[in-house]
This record gives sequence, structure tokens and C-alpha cells, in this order.
Amino acid sequence: YRAYWDTRMAEPSVRIIGMAPLNRTGPLAALDNLKCRLKMAAGKGEEGQTIVDAAAVTERLPEHHNKTYAAHFFFCGGSPAVRAPTEVELFFDVPSASRIEMPVRILSPSSGSPDSLLRELSVCVRPWWGVPKTLTRHPPGTGETPNASASAMEVYDDADALTEFVELWRLLGARFFTFYESVVPVSGAEVRLLEHYVREGLLEVVPYRLPSAVRPFHDVWDFAQNALVQDCYLRRMDSRYLALVDTDEFILPTDNATVSPGLPPPLPALMDSIRAQEVKAGNGAVGAFRFYTYFFFTEWPTDGPSSQLATQRFTRRTEHAGLIGKPKSRTKCIIMPRWVASMGIHNPQKMLGRRRSMMMPPTVAKLHHYRSALGAVNNNPMKTDFTDLFEAPPVIDSQALKYGRALQEAVRLTKRAMGGSGMG
Repeated sequence: YRAYWDTRMAEPSVRIIGMAPLNRTGPLAALDNLKCRLKMAAGKGEEGQTIVDAAAVTERLPEHHNKTYAAHFFFCGGSPAVRAPTEVELFFDVPSASRIEMPVRILSPSSGSPDSLLRELSVCVRPWWGVPKTLTRHPPGTGETPNASASAMEVYDDADALTEFVELWRLLGARFFTFYESVVPVSGAEVRLLEHYVREGLLEVVPYRLPSAVRPFHDVWDFAQNALVQDCYLRRMDSRYLALVDTDEFILPTDNATVSPGLPPPLPALMDSIRAQEVKAGNGAVGAFRFYTYFFFTEWPTDGPSSQLATQRFTRRTEHAGLIGKPKSRTKCIIMPRWVASMGIHNPQKMLGRRRSMMMPPTVAKLHHYRSALGAVNNNPMKTDFTDLFEAPPVIDSQALKYGRALQEAVRLTKRAMGGSGMG
């Protein structure tokens, strides 16, 4: 999928993100014959391109759910004699084997003070941006006859929710967003909104497509999400902190601080403070923060003010974190990318520089997840993870309401900049 020149290790190497069969058979079974060809620009006093061949080292990433394919790292180089390449090629050293060639992106920066990084906080969003709507496409369409029947298609079409997501995370301190290309088509309103944020220099949409023969959830887990989280923390080395969340998830501090132009952004300030406290207490350096998840089911009655903003309408949440009896399930993270060696969906797998992952107490901050309870309602006979949570009495949590005024104004200004009306 993508290759990075990673200098954070004792011996720099190219770190390639990709997929490989979980249970391999045949001559390529153990990937023993997988090779790398590193192409380096001519150095001082040299002529022409330098080419180095080396064996590739593979690392299978967890959370593959025993599907046909699993996300992998492929490492190439790992020698002091190898300098930053411009391209890397993967190939099997067997007859008639295919070859994959890709440019190498340089990780930067990987040294220096965290305060010198370009951005305080960035946000990554996987290719599933939200529940799509089923739209009916009426004939005639391209290539159809006037008598063709109507057909249905799924489209992600919720510009209000996407605006709320971006603007609330901006209030919390986010300064850049990386969205991976949606796996379903997006509406014209979504495209215009994304183009607006791209013009502002606030957002990028990274092209992403699985091979046509690979079916999400059948052949690979969740659109190969575990490969994408690796890519996102590697491409966002310019950020001190990086949040890996969905578009219906928000990490909110539980203190009484207010959003003000004269105050530091809430989340970066909170994490800076916690890191300093942990070092002072002799607990070691923190490189990642895990947050307990609390669900705000959208089938529950609304208690907040009349608004189109989900964070302002829904104040009823689950009393306990995670799933029943599993408080640490469904956690999400804010990481310091430079200290992560490999990342899982819900927590870091490996850390660098003797950094550790810290579970944040819910008295300090919580992850608010605004979502449907799915099969727990609508008379669906299939039990889901959320059935017991939905049937238990909720508690009132109005923490998000303190951002209401600033959020409403930010959304209104975005709508106005796009030529639309404000949100209620």
C-alpha cells in the first residue's frame, strides 16, 4: 500500500504496509523468498543510481480476526550502509513471481522536541465515514433506456454530521484531518464540504481502494483497517498528538474548562499536563493515551436543546464504560506518533523509547460515542453487543453542552462560507 523510510530505529529501514494471506500455501508459503530492491539516488562523488538487494523481514499485525488476509509490515534495509532510498521494490526470488514497486516517503520529523512539531493534534478517519443512506436512482441513467427500472444505491450523505465532527474536534484542538477515501459513494454536499476544508488546508482525503478480489469482512477485517491505522500514524509524524476515531466519536475532557480564543486547546493542554505529572511522579514517560468509551444511543430520547447537532441533542449515556463486564473494550486512543512502533484499532501494540500507553481515568476525559444501538431496538431478534447496554437505565451527561455555543457558531460560519444556511 505505502512505504516509509523510518529512522526511529537503531538501524533505519523502509517500512512497507501491505496485506498477505493469513494461511499461505505453495512456494510462497513462508514469504522466505521475499526480497527488497532499494533504489538510492547517487551520493556525493558517485555516478548513477545505487541499487541494493536484501531479504525482506515480515511482521504480521494482530486483529486479523482469522480472515483470509492480514495486514503486515515488510521491512527492507536495516543496515547502517543503506541510506534513504527513493524507491523500493518487493519481489519473490522465484521464477515468474510478480513484482511490486513504490516510491518511499520520508518520515519527518523523527527527532527534536515535541514542541517543534508542525501540529499539536491531528485526527485520522477510516474509510467508513458513517451509515450510508439508500437512495433510489430513477431512469434513465447513463446507458439505460427510458423504460429501465429504478435502482437503489448506498450513498454517504450527512454533511451536517461531518461538519459537527470537524468543528467540534477543532474546538478540542485538532489542526488537521486525514480521511481515507470512503468505501461508499458520497453525496455532492459531502464533496463540496470536503473541498471547502481542503482549500482551508485543514483536511486531506487519501485515496484508498482494496483490490477488487478482496471483500471487506469476508476476506479481510473491516476494510483492512489495521493497515490504515499504521499508515496514518506514519504519515502524521508532523503532529505531537494523533487521535484515531470515527466520525461519531469525540474525546471530551471532564473538567470545567471553557473554550476560549485566549486559552490553550483543551485536549493538547490536558495531555501535556498529564505527561508532565506522570514524569514528576516517577511513573515514566507516556507515549499514548487510551480513553474509556461511553455510548450515547440515538434511539434514546433527547434531553438537550433543540439542535441538529447530535452532541447537543443527546445527553443520555451508558452508566458504565465499554461493553457489559468489559470496561476496556471499545477504547480509542490519542497517540504520540513518533513513539509508536505498531498500532492496533483500540490500543498501541508496540511502543518505542520506553514510552508506555496510559489508560485515562474517566474522571479526566471520556470518549463520547453517538451511535445507534442497532439490533437492540427495532424488534430485531438478533442479540447484539449493545442489547444489555440499551436496556439498562442511562445516566445524564451534559459535558458536551459546554461546547454548544462555540460549536453552533463554528458550524454557522462554515455553512455561510459555503453559501448555505446555519444549523439550528
